[in-house]
Amino acid sequence: MTSSEEVPIPTFGPATEHEEPVREVMEVAPARLSMAWAWATIIAAGMASGFVVWGLGEWALHSFVPTYELTPEQRRDNKKSTAEISRQRRVYETQVALITYGALAATLGFALGLVGGFLNGLRSRGLSAALAGLILGATSCAAVVLIVMPYYYRAFDASIDKLSHDMLLPLIIHAAIWMCAGAVGGGALGLGLGSWSVAIRGALGGGVGALMGTVIYEVVGALRFPMAGTAQPMAEEWGPRMIALLSVAILATIGAFRATGFPPSPEVPSPEDGSTL
Repeated sequence: MTSSEEVPIPTFGPATEHEEPVREVMEVAPARLSMAWAWATIIAAGMASGFVVWGLGEWALHSFVPTYELTPEQRRDNKKSTAEISRQRRVYETQVALITYGALAATLGFALGLVGGFLNGLRSRGLSAALAGLILGATSCAAVVLIVMPYYYRAFDASIDKLSHDMLLPLIIHAAIWMCAGAVGGGALGLGLGSWSVAIRGALGGGVGALMGTVIYEVVGALRFPMAGTAQPMAEEWGPRMIALLSVAILATIGAFRATGFPPSPEVPSPEDGSTL
């Protein structure tokens, strides 16, 4: 071989049918990795929201305990004293429910809005969705609490066994509040991911996921914590309260993320634009 001769460079030649599966595997692997990361992020956001709200709720339970102060007239009348103590107790329970469940919706809305923008690479849109979820979640869920709590107390007073054997009414009360929180969180996630249509799908998925979490809580509460007052708007023990918030937050997050259809399907180029696959 002389110096003027070119050294042949080995080539692989044109792609064969055996190379196509290898190329597809190389393209699918990063996609699977990114989806695994997205799922890990979304579940972590739901779990973190549940723990944060549980901690806030426990603080509220210990910070707003009523003093049960009675007037001299109320002390002399047993019927009046009982009614006043019951009134103060219900005001306290409503305040705690407002703080806890309003915070649940607000936290889910804020966290999932941020995550949606992060996953889609739209940080500013994610921040806008998070702020919208924060405000809408706090106000809407607080409104639902104020609507359903009086209904619960009327049913409680009318029940002979104080709802101790009723699973339907507690399910309806809890579902109304928690589905609102899940829907707000899912809507914020959809807004962060892209559009109003995605937000609607996310809200529906979040509401369905929250309903599943509610059913799980009711069943577990009745079987595992029969004496913990799980039929009440807020259970009497910290364990069921934590289970309620975590199951709703995590399943609402999963339901919302699945409903959004992330990642969006790639657009197929039309033959008119002259592009090739």
